[in-house]
Amino acid sequence: MRKAYRGIFFLIALLSFAVSGCGRSHSGDEIGVDLAGNPNADVVLVGESQAPSSNVDSLKNTWYETRYYPIYYGNPEWGKHNMDEVLDANNPPLDLLFSMPSEELAALLFESPYLTQMLTYYGEDGNIDYSMIFRFLELHSDIFYELLRREDGITEILVQYQNSGIDAQWFDDGSYDSMEGKWLAEVFGSQFVLYYSVIFTEDETNLAKQIISEKNNVYLNSENADPEYFNVSDIDYHDGNSAGEVRVMYLDQDEISEKEESFSAGE
Repeated sequence: MRKAYRGIFFLIALLSFAVSGCGRSHSGDEIGVDLAGNPNADVVLVGESQAPSSNVDSLKNTWYETRYYPIYYGNPEWGKHNMDEVLDANNPPLDLLFSMPSEELAALLFESPYLTQMLTYYGEDGNIDYSMIFRFLELHSDIFYELLRREDGITEILVQYQNSGIDAQWFDDGSYDSMEGKWLAEVFGSQFVLYYSVIFTEDETNLAKQIISEKNNVYLNSENADPEYFNVSDIDYHDGNSAGEVRVMYLDQDEISEKEESFSAGE
């Protein structure tokens, strides 16, 4: 199930991305450690976190006004906080999180400052191990975890991927080469389907099949889209857990219990 995007182009693009950053919503470079806790990951730290700041609570409260991550690449708080502070501040207050519609949460997920982490986790075979980003997000992103708990959460993730706006012209215009945010979101969406399809409900499976059919019409008809990576037809589907259950694949029971306890405290 695991597919890696390989080749000279990828290496060049990855190096240029790590040096330059990629815009408003991507801040993962400075959190370039093994956030998933996997000892096999080969992750390079780009930049150094500064001394702890005392305004994390204040930053977290800005969610009520902005409904957006307080710390992301290019904003004034970028580079001022250590990893724990970034993780804390970039989780919405739980009362706000629980009140936000799934569509809004899914849109935020696809602009997560942590999507760059997908490109820094390597398995023992030397290929990118995308599963690590999902372990990291399940453990550290309350937005992702909340979506997995909701009846419509996975559906909204799939719809967000479906509406990514990537088409053949986007590839042909060279945007693909720029490693911009849309590219990362597209990678995230395709890998989400690959890894979570085994627990999709019947309705989620039907939607995912429709999306993959649409995506492959773009991926496979563009000379600039590497079919080895972008052809995501080989997917294992299963009529999985009922909607509304906590559907986590990468956390052990103790981690799930701890996460649920923190959520229960905020309800």
